[in-house]
Amino acid sequence: MNHLMIDLETMGKENNAAIFQIAAAFFDPKSAQIGETFSMLVSLDSCVEYGLTMDVSTIMWWMEQSDDARPKANLPYSSLAPALGSFVDFINRSSSDSRVQPWGNGATFDLVILKSAFQACNIPLPWRFYNERDVRTVVELGRMIGFDPKKEIPFKGTKHEALDDCLHQIEYVSAIVQRLSHQEAA
Repeated sequence: MNHLMIDLETMGKENNAAIFQIAAAFFDPKSAQIGETFSMLVSLDSCVEYGLTMDVSTIMWWMEQSDDARPKANLPYSSLAPALGSFVDFINRSSSDSRVQPWGNGATFDLVILKSAFQACNIPLPWRFYNERDVRTVVELGRMIGFDPKKEIPFKGTKHEALDDCLHQIEYVSAIVQRLSHQEAA
């Protein structure tokens, strides 16, 4: 499998937002089969040390989220550079294909923020820029053919817990790909 759904939980919306959770799952969009998964909490202190930023409106937004979704002080958090190193190791260990296709929810959010973190830590990006994929574009294609996954596929797990978000995004991206494939075959 070379498709990799990525979700971040951050303390900002800008390109250099501080990240407190990185999650990812390899998947096959044609079958919705899920492969290896990754989830790691990241220390906000270490993000700030690398120049990543937090904004008040995002912090206030997190305060309104469920207890299950909000960051917790009593969990083990990794520093940013080791977390990114573990993420690269996960990709290299889990993908049998050198053409990893990372998916992010929005052309200007998850992957852009993650690339900024890699750059801040001086760690090479573990994929080629032209292999990046956007979940929101696929969702819009689904709506164009009369399928709105956000309304039709119930969320399982905890919203804004990065791995649960990844698995949900895989479910609806795969459902849209399957519907588009059926339309093409008809």
